[in-house]
Amino acid sequence: MGKIGALCIIRDVSPRKESESRLHALHESTALLGRTTSEEGASEIVLDTLNELFGMRYAGIGFVENDRLVFKSIRGESGLDRLPLDGPGLTVRAIRTRQTQVVNDTTKDPDYLNGRVGGAQSLSELDVPIIVDGEPVALISVEENEPNGFDVEEVQLVEILANHFASALGRIRYNNRLVEMREAHVKELIGGIDKMCIRLQDDLKGPIHTIRNSSFILRHNPRPRYGCS
Repeated sequence: MGKIGALCIIRDVSPRKESESRLHALHESTALLGRTTSEEGASEIVLDTLNELFGMRYAGIGFVENDRLVFKSIRGESGLDRLPLDGPGLTVRAIRTRQTQVVNDTTKDPDYLNGRVGGAQSLSELDVPIIVDGEPVALISVEENEPNGFDVEEVQLVEILANHFASALGRIRYNNRLVEMREAHVKELIGGIDKMCIRLQDDLKGPIHTIRNSSFILRHNPRPRYGCS
């Protein structure tokens, strides 16, 4: 119409910024896991990262010990910290199958066990097993109060975090085995030295007694009796 006009395009970049923030948190956790020297420290790093990723109400790290899954690190309140591996439970199922378990409605899954206290119940659960040397050794469990609490991207992020956690645990356990082997070798060397000292002491007892007896005789009767000069 012969007049100056303006065109304004607005784009919501919130989802992209959220994804960037999550990737940054995941990257930071990778660096931290690469430096940690204990399983407890690695577990705390994973839980801190999960909190940055989701701001979750409940998350736990369980370790396989003999025939049980023992939760040693937990964010949130839970009444279940030990589960037999031959019993029910979504976490136990993840360990047995060695596969990620994504349950969008826990009320419809017969294996779900409500460990929340105070009458609360999680309606979504994500369980990712930690595999080291082909065996499940631990597990990451995250719960949400609403159904359909985890989308595809979130599941993938937790699985990536689980892989980094598995690498850290494998390295930590390998280093611990090396330390144990060194300590056992040192103990073996010390034990060998102790045995050698005991044997040497036994070998020297006879000559030392002879020298001591001869010294006693010479001190008390230095002159020979049989005409020797």
